[in-house]
Amino acid sequence: MRYSYALQGQESAAVVSFAIFTVAYGVYHFIFISEGIKRHFSIRWGDERGSFYQVLLSRGVFAALAAVVPIILLWTVFDISPAMVGLTFSQSNWSLSRTLLWVVIVSCIAGSILWFSRKTPRLLAAYPQMRLKRWSFLDILLNVVSWALYLFAYETMFRGYLLITIMPAGLWVAIAVNTALYVAVHLPKGFQESFGSAFYGPIVCVLSLESGTLWIVLVSHFAVAMANSFSNLRANSDMHFVFRREKRST
Repeated sequence: MRYSYALQGQESAAVVSFAIFTVAYGVYHFIFISEGIKRHFSIRWGDERGSFYQVLLSRGVFAALAAVVPIILLWTVFDISPAMVGLTFSQSNWSLSRTLLWVVIVSCIAGSILWFSRKTPRLLAAYPQMRLKRWSFLDILLNVVSWALYLFAYETMFRGYLLITIMPAGLWVAIAVNTALYVAVHLPKGFQESFGSAFYGPIVCVLSLESGTLWIVLVSHFAVAMANSFSNLRANSDMHFVFRREKRST
């Protein structure tokens, strides 16, 4: 059998999408969350602040590489608009009340996965990612905003262009490939999160396709991330909220 290796039509968009995925995660993992850059930030600002600034930078870079660049590229080169990958309110297939109902349902599903690993040493050591012992209001705000940017990019990539551009290969092929990638990026986080993502992945793929919007999975993912982050912050005995600036002793 002879094969044609020339990219044709929709194949090009899929190839570019997967190339973006590879580059974005490669740069994110091997540069911006590498031990080398963590060590650099630690030397420059100390262990606590260094970790804080390094996580902020890594989330911002990931948002740019995984969302901003591909959205512009796919729109200008392949005429795939943000609305086509689910970044829309006006073109949603569902009413607001139905959308909000599914936000709650998906949040409960995702939250139940984390429930089984709550307050375990592994989870307390991993979250919150920023290992500050004293959290000011500004620290909390920057954590929330950077999480929002990161998860916006994350869902735009997984349930957005990675899913949409491979749809011509078939609905279940697209969902299977998407879920396989989703599980793969969770492998470093341990068995429980990886196992849970194998069930959670197909559900949110179907929801995104049926609703025509990413906002259900984005808002629910953000809500769970915040609940997980703050519950573990409170559970870490060496971490505290500090909302008032301490007076210097004279």
